[in-house]
Amino acid sequence: MAPKRNWTAAALAAFIVGCGARSDISELLPADASNIGLVDAARGSDTGTHSRDASRTAHDAGGGPPDAGTPDVLVGPLPLCGRAPTVLASAQPDPVALAVDATHVYWTTQPSGGVTAGGVLAAPLAGGLPMSLAANQAGPLAIAIDSTTVYWTNQWGGTVNSEPLAGGTLAPLAPNQGQNNPAWIAVDGTSVYWTDFGDDQVPSGSVLKVPLGGGEPATLASGQAEPWTLAVDGEAVYWVNLTEADDSAATVVKVALGGGSPTTLATGQHLPSAIALDADSVYFTNAGTMAANFEDGAVLRVAKSGGGVTTLASATPGANGVAVDDSSVYWVDNPHDNDGGGVVMKLAKGGGNPVTLASQQSTPGSLVIDANCVYWVNAGTSANSDRDGTVMMVAK
Repeated sequence: MAPKRNWTAAALAAFIVGCGARSDISELLPADASNIGLVDAARGSDTGTHSRDASRTAHDAGGGPPDAGTPDVLVGPLPLCGRAPTVLASAQPDPVALAVDATHVYWTTQPSGGVTAGGVLAAPLAGGLPMSLAANQAGPLAIAIDSTTVYWTNQWGGTVNSEPLAGGTLAPLAPNQGQNNPAWIAVDGTSVYWTDFGDDQVPSGSVLKVPLGGGEPATLASGQAEPWTLAVDGEAVYWVNLTEADDSAATVVKVALGGGSPTTLATGQHLPSAIALDADSVYFTNAGTMAANFEDGAVLRVAKSGGGVTTLASATPGANGVAVDDSSVYWVDNPHDNDGGGVVMKLAKGGGNPVTLASQQSTPGSLVIDANCVYWVNAGTSANSDRDGTVMMVAK
């Protein structure tokens, strides 16, 4: 059955569509906390050479001829992002999630109406044409990177995949996961972690991991109520359970890296859509409730050890993608049924008034940060069948 379009960030309850398929969830995709901090400390001040094999184009992935004019080597300092939002890639067909390193931004696309035409792409932070790392993917969803490799989930294809950042052979790390089940993904020095969404009618989701080189997946937690986004630190895996049947019954949960009994950190949440970590706390966004037309979204924090939940920002419509650094928390608001009303926000951890970093964004979703910049994807506008999506950056 064809996927249903127009799942706004607020309309999280529309995740499940015909035949159990979940598609077009870009508006609810968060920051991959495992990518926070993967930044060149000298960004913006180093005059060294930054290189990447830019010949990895759609041709290499079986998708068409190389992009004319793509440079083979990027030389010189990477520019600092400015206070005005900068477009790193345009005309993207429904970009859904992204990651960043010292020289490039990476993202996935799920073209509306093209279940098997998704892609994994990259673009230089210094500017340049997008490069295709993997084409003709069956619903690529979440993405994570380490120093050598890009990892992603194929939502429709039921696989967890990897490929060298510089191009090479695509390797399925965990095939045969079931159509539409692999969801969010994270990586550490030894393993790749992901959530299996499971069935929307019964708590059948799970959290799994597999060695970086592939192998037999290990189940860390099972019987979860639609586990969605996740993040990893040196001790545990943290995730949100959507629990769509009741938009006031979602949870935030953790389990040790080796598995065991999961610990629930927060209950009674309203369709949580994004998660990020610092040394002591878990940050997450609630998209809000249907009764309030998702105008009651929020940005929240709970200690990793548990305890009371602190609301950092309230009345944040369709709050989504979240990231955190030493001083601030960042997220996007994606108002219901407003293609161009999205904003990118920042708030000091200690509280105060939120600061708007970018406004008039078209369905913003996944968000990541580095030392200087905030990056996010705009899924695009329904009037253009979401073919006008963008990858963006702005100064912190």
